[in-house]
Amino acid sequence: LEDAARALDLLQRETRGAPLAAAGLRIGRRYALLVAAREPRRVRAAVSYYGAGIDGGTISPLWTIDALAQVQDLCTPMLLFFVGDDPTVPPAEVEAIDARLRRAAASYEIVRYPGVKPGFVFPGRDTYRPGEASDAWDRMGRFLDSALADRVGREGG
Repeated sequence: LEDAARALDLLQRETRGAPLAAAGLRIGRRYALLVAAREPRRVRAAVSYYGAGIDGGTISPLWTIDALAQVQDLCTPMLLFFVGDDPTVPPAEVEAIDARLRRAAASYEIVRYPGVKPGFVFPGRDTYRPGEASDAWDRMGRFLDSALADRVGREGG
């Protein structure tokens, strides 16, 4: 997280203070949420692909930080992608994550791709699914355009 804070420093200098977002896949999905929680003034939106372990030690007892607890009370908009064929995040866990965020009145959207495996967005992998990948990239682009534009407008930047 300290490395991410330094990266945000660099990005803010390079972009002259443009609004930033964090996106992560696999292990990066936890960090996208944690960075958004830690840096709410600088990270204006978060995207998480295949949310295994975002609710703490469900994957490893070493993952003691509950990323959902960190972000659920933020106003930071979140887009969370889940796949249907991922034993690390069974459908019941996705439902629990959804219920937890809904109870907290978090700003989020969950997108599910039934029958799809992690890595579906990467051409060349055996898990690549062009239709779903295109949909996910398009959704993420629209989400980030909206989330970052909304925040810029509200803050006068």
